[in-house]
Amino acid sequence: SQGVPFMEKDRYKWHGAALSNEKCKEALGILGLPDDLDHWIAERKKPAPDWHAVLPHRPEESVVLPSGGTPRTYNPDTSTDNRSAFGNALSDLGGVAHEAGIPIAVLDCDLLKSTKTDIFAAKYPADFHQVGIAEHHTAVMNGALSVAGVLSFWGEFGMFGVAEAYNMQRLNDVNAANAKLCVTHSGIDVGEDGKTHHAIDYFGLLHSTLGWKVFTPADPNQTDRVLRHMATTRGNHALVMGRSKIPVLTREDGSPLFAGDYVFDPTKADRVRAGEGLVLCAAGNLLPHALDAWNLLSKEGVTVELVSVACPRDLSDEELAHIARLGSVVTVEDHTPDTGLGTRLQARFNDLRLQAHVRKLGVTKYSSSGPAKDLYRLMGLDGAAIAAAVKEQLGSR
Repeated sequence: SQGVPFMEKDRYKWHGAALSNEKCKEALGILGLPDDLDHWIAERKKPAPDWHAVLPHRPEESVVLPSGGTPRTYNPDTSTDNRSAFGNALSDLGGVAHEAGIPIAVLDCDLLKSTKTDIFAAKYPADFHQVGIAEHHTAVMNGALSVAGVLSFWGEFGMFGVAEAYNMQRLNDVNAANAKLCVTHSGIDVGEDGKTHHAIDYFGLLHSTLGWKVFTPADPNQTDRVLRHMATTRGNHALVMGRSKIPVLTREDGSPLFAGDYVFDPTKADRVRAGEGLVLCAAGNLLPHALDAWNLLSKEGVTVELVSVACPRDLSDEELAHIARLGSVVTVEDHTPDTGLGTRLQARFNDLRLQAHVRKLGVTKYSSSGPAKDLYRLMGLDGAAIAAAVKEQLGSR
């Protein structure tokens, strides 16, 4: 309404109201713009075009890679983090895309060193796009590129890629995009960055949409394989990672769990340790702490089954039945339990009429600033606290 006197007097009114044809002509004259209103009124009366025919690519034809390439394997003596494994795998996928002749783009908001997208940028600078501190705009770019024939990834911190840009991610869902969102520094694992940066609602927010899939890998090997799955599978996908270095998960014989012939399947939960009594279910950043709890319990002669759930939304009915079979489940997550893994399992158990009590451990208050290991301990999410909760759950049956 700026520059049109009769609109400036009552500016708020025009936020949701349209001018009459006569007033529109008057406003165009005041602004010195051509009066082509009659032309556009006539155009609007014509049949609507077939937008599928005029768009360069239909959403359902968004590109994916024909192959995820050769997965990397991180050995148990490797000291690294999920975000570095993501950066390495992303660089590998750049080579696969170039070989296949598929356009690829990686977007960044001044965080490439922290999110490890700098590995890709160094190898494929022409495919790397520095957008600056403009998260809403970058979320839109990521979605738009993904339906325009480009395989597009956005590397970002969890708080800003999900909560800050939620409306844009919701619109990516509405528009059936193929956006790949890869967020690091999620959960209270961010530690010293404090409560404003502790993304503890990433699953709850994205699960409120109808299509977004959220993946929370448990170690660097699974992170590598999840990203390759995302690159070869159509849909809006969010890879959620912490900041801290994280141990490579192993089987009881010491071999890497997510290596060899392991292929990521979002419909399955991964058995980390066998046991009875109840099922201890962990997601993402907290799997190492759940394993610490399992080891403490085992030393006391208490055996429970430990499973890792990387995609709570997609678990098959068979997997849910297996998790519920003992009638008691403890869930552990770097997320508010009200909208996370535990609540999702409860809802699905109810849908399937599975009888299992769920005790939910997670982030129950806004945490302070400090080393992640201290924050987990204070939140009751370290190995000792998880083990104590499991024993209490076993004793209450």
